[in-house]
Amino acid sequence: MKVEEQVSLEFAPDRSTAGFRLHQFSVLNWGTFHGRVHSFHPDGRTSLLSGSNGAGKSTLADAILTLLIDSRKRNYNQASAGGGERKQRKERSEKDYILGTYSEERDEDLGYGRPKQLRRAGQSVTVLLGYFYNETYGQHVTLAQVLWLTPSKSLKRSFIVSKKKLTIEGDFSDLGNSAEVMQRLKDRALDPIETFTAYSQRFHEALYLSADRNPMDIFNQAVCIKDISNLTNFIREFMLDNGGAPGKLESLRSNFEELRRTHERIQREKKRLDTLNLIRSLHNSVLRQEDQVDHWNGCKSAAPLYFAEKELEFRQAEGERIELELTKAKAEEVSEGHKADQAEERIGQLNRDIESSDAGRRLQEIDSKLEGLKYGIQDRQGRHGRYMKEVAKWRSGAICQSESEFLELGSDARKDMERFTEKSKALESSLRKQAQEKEQLETEQEEISGQVRSLEEREGKINEKQVRIRSRIAEALGVSQQELPFVGEMVQVKDAEARWTGVIERLVHNFALCVLVPGRMREQMDQYVHRTNLHGRLVYHVLDNGSRSPNPLLDPNSVASKLELHEEAGEFEEWIAAELSYRFDHICYEDTKAGFHQAKTAVTVNGLIKQRGSERRKDDRHDINDRSRDVLGWDNSAKIEALKERQKTLESKREALTASIRREENEKARLDAALKAIENLPQIAASWQEIDYLSLAREQEDLRIEKKELESGSDELGRLREQLKEAKKAKAEAKEKSQNARERLGGLSAEQKQNVEGIQLCEQIIEVAQQDECELQKLKERVAVIDELMEIPVLSLTSINPARNQVIADIEGRLRRAHQKRDEAGYSAKFKMKEFVDQIKNEDSKLHDELYSGDLQVSGYSPQLFEPFERLRLRIEEEDLPKNERGFKRLLQTNLIEDLSNFDGLLQEHAETIKRRIEELNLHLKAVDFDRHKHTYIQLVPDRVMDEHQRWFRQHREYALQDIAHIEDSDEAREERFNRVKSFLDQLAVDEKRTQRVIDVRNWFEFRADEFYRDGNRYDQSYSGASGKSGGEKNRLASTILATAIAYQYGISLNNERQTETFRLVVVDEMFSKTDDEFSTYLLELFKQFSLQLIIVQPLDSKVHLVQKYAERYHIVTRPKEYSNIHNLDVREYEKLMGEVAES
Repeated sequence: MKVEEQVSLEFAPDRSTAGFRLHQFSVLNWGTFHGRVHSFHPDGRTSLLSGSNGAGKSTLADAILTLLIDSRKRNYNQASAGGGERKQRKERSEKDYILGTYSEERDEDLGYGRPKQLRRAGQSVTVLLGYFYNETYGQHVTLAQVLWLTPSKSLKRSFIVSKKKLTIEGDFSDLGNSAEVMQRLKDRALDPIETFTAYSQRFHEALYLSADRNPMDIFNQAVCIKDISNLTNFIREFMLDNGGAPGKLESLRSNFEELRRTHERIQREKKRLDTLNLIRSLHNSVLRQEDQVDHWNGCKSAAPLYFAEKELEFRQAEGERIELELTKAKAEEVSEGHKADQAEERIGQLNRDIESSDAGRRLQEIDSKLEGLKYGIQDRQGRHGRYMKEVAKWRSGAICQSESEFLELGSDARKDMERFTEKSKALESSLRKQAQEKEQLETEQEEISGQVRSLEEREGKINEKQVRIRSRIAEALGVSQQELPFVGEMVQVKDAEARWTGVIERLVHNFALCVLVPGRMREQMDQYVHRTNLHGRLVYHVLDNGSRSPNPLLDPNSVASKLELHEEAGEFEEWIAAELSYRFDHICYEDTKAGFHQAKTAVTVNGLIKQRGSERRKDDRHDINDRSRDVLGWDNSAKIEALKERQKTLESKREALTASIRREENEKARLDAALKAIENLPQIAASWQEIDYLSLAREQEDLRIEKKELESGSDELGRLREQLKEAKKAKAEAKEKSQNARERLGGLSAEQKQNVEGIQLCEQIIEVAQQDECELQKLKERVAVIDELMEIPVLSLTSINPARNQVIADIEGRLRRAHQKRDEAGYSAKFKMKEFVDQIKNEDSKLHDELYSGDLQVSGYSPQLFEPFERLRLRIEEEDLPKNERGFKRLLQTNLIEDLSNFDGLLQEHAETIKRRIEELNLHLKAVDFDRHKHTYIQLVPDRVMDEHQRWFRQHREYALQDIAHIEDSDEAREERFNRVKSFLDQLAVDEKRTQRVIDVRNWFEFRADEFYRDGNRYDQSYSGASGKSGGEKNRLASTILATAIAYQYGISLNNERQTETFRLVVVDEMFSKTDDEFSTYLLELFKQFSLQLIIVQPLDSKVHLVQKYAERYHIVTRPKEYSNIHNLDVREYEKLMGEVAES
């Protein structure tokens, strides 16, 4: 190609400038490029990077690899390796390039060679920078890496992706020493990225690279590909990855080994647990019998109290009955005596009347008496009405028509007065308490309303009182409140860890209320707080310029790890993060079983907090899920909602309390009215005679009848004699009743004395029992047992003694039997313990010493003997065995079986991925003319291989995976699955070489290329392996597949003429040195056809003339001494230089 034609390429307005292309690449302190910035400028064009051997051209190629490829994958210094060989991958390393290692000199004293290096660790910084430009869209992308070694030769990296043009001179100069690099990068707003993974994701997005196609993998492989000797091997090695099967298999094996050890521990622990459970059962039998002895002793002690209370109840009722009968008998004695006196007077009068027999005088006397009875009846009837009106206020529906009813009402009134008085006092006390509670509720409601108003006007969850204190301080210091944040405003629980919010809020609460004060405000803050009454409590931290580093031992499951900082934490961020990592390194556990007791500090999800040392605490005064008390975080909507819900709850309580107060006020008013009425009754009528209008009415009726008879003119003398007879009879009856009443009084008094003595005896028994409240409670708990034992029902005083004797006899019999059973059980338990200790002696001497006790040789049984056995049993049952069973189940069902399923799924998915990749690649291959003369294209065909090794592997894999998704949750099912997996892995371990071959899914396929005519898509011929074809055919095939594979991975399509956003760079290192001209020319044409930008690393040898036709920029690397240099030439400058070299 003429120089003029090459020059015109630089300005051709075609697809040669499409996509993101490398326009400048610069290095500082990389390999032998030392001390200053070295750059070459492809300007988006295909370039030749050349120079003599050892000058440093491959060093620059490795720098590009370093910029784009993860260190775990990149192929350093592959120019001298054969096609596909990896043996020299680790010949050089990043550290070598950073230190500038360029040769080796032998140290005679040490007896081996030492590397010669241009730089020392910790004293310089290395920068790699690539600037890409998309001419169509005018988009800039700069990728940069800053690398340095600490004085201890620890490699540090920082990655930068920028959508603007950066230069080392302008943006990465003067980065300081190794300790200052990161901070200076941040100060320059370069947004440094700390991991290659995040960096790779970022530049894939910026350069429109599809991560799914792994374009950087083919970029990495293209650097070292020289030719294609075998199609299947080429596709397997350079176009497909191994799918990760070896790593999955190692994980599977590792998990199974842990599973096997766990399985052995479980079997051993189950055997021991069976023996210890037997000992525990025997021990519990001893305790149960001991409990029975205590129980029946307690029942025996409770019986006197039980029957004393029963007897007291009957005697108190009997006392009330005797008192009422005494009152009635006394009243009857007085009443009948009065009647006898009245009858005596009547007899005397009748005798006188008979003697005088003057009917007229008698009628006059009757009229006089009737007049007196009229007013007496009116007075007593009115008094009776008032009396019953007051009675109705106390007892509705009561009647009082006789002296006995009057006396009963009086007795009941006295009892009710005492009862109503106590109830009224209780209501008064309750009303006072409810009034106070209502006042507290209303106060709390006002406080919550204030909190809600405050929270709605600001961010954060800190309570209003603390915010007011902070506000006054900020105003006094002349700063904003945001400059004095609460810790709680800067920290919150991560959304993914929300279920831990309750316990974290309790743990961090006090620290969250601390105010953070910048160091510059120290003196003002201290002075203000010192002289000011804050009217509250305040804790604040003054932040110095530096802060301690975060806790390096912080557990990922700690409280601190479940917290996140506000994005505007600013100058407080590092201090808060460090403090959280040390103050709240508590490990989070679901319960207290797994690891809680071993952790120095820990919390459970239910709020149990374990501090360093001996302290544990749990505060359940408030619901752990109550978000109204939260102080962490800046979004307070949940707290506002919780406070409003709390407000509703309080309002409901207040309304219920108001209704209760109203009810109790009405009840108290009713009781007070009844008490007033009872107090009024004696004032209205102190005795029955004061309201007994009925006896006067009867006398009135008798007089009226007598008057009628007199007036009718009957035989007056006969009538008087008949009346005399009736009067004498009435007198005799009255005297008899009066005498009977006196006799009853004597008997009742004797009964009353005996009953009082019985009451005093019962009260003495009860008083003795009540001196010890704890013992009294125990005695009362035995009451139900005594009720069950009682065969004779206690219905009256007379049945008390027979029932008491029967119950005590029954209890004493049961107590004797309990003693006997306890002694027998104790002997059996101790015998089994000694037997177990003797057995364990030869198995585990340490365990034997832990269990052995000299008391085993002493007669009798002590519960303390069981303690070491129980500790061992609990340790196995609650810790060791559950832990191992959970571990076994997890390792089997969650880890191992999941890994096995994933392993199989990985293999199957990888097989499908390979097929899809080939199908997608064929779409691109179809667009490429394979033979321009024949007008053909090629298609890759993956043929599935199923040899004896593959069949063997498939058979054992299917056996291990059979019904794997439906394992029953039982020990037997898990045991069976364990044995299946064990068999599968044992078979794989027999021949490791065979195993690695069968798990590499790439080996499941062999690949061939079928050639088709474009006319009718007719089949022409197939290419497979390396035999039977000419060198030209093989090279053309290799060129087609290689170039198409690169274009496919980059997402470039020949069918899309307007495709301008894709990445276009390919670096090839001495690819054409060992190939013929036809292969080289065909491949370069394909690269040009796909509009790829090549950086061709090629020595100035006989092949350079082929490359020269396609290169638009030349970069010559020289190294006259230790240092390398780059010379950038355009086409004319390069031709001139070559001409001068030829002439010389």
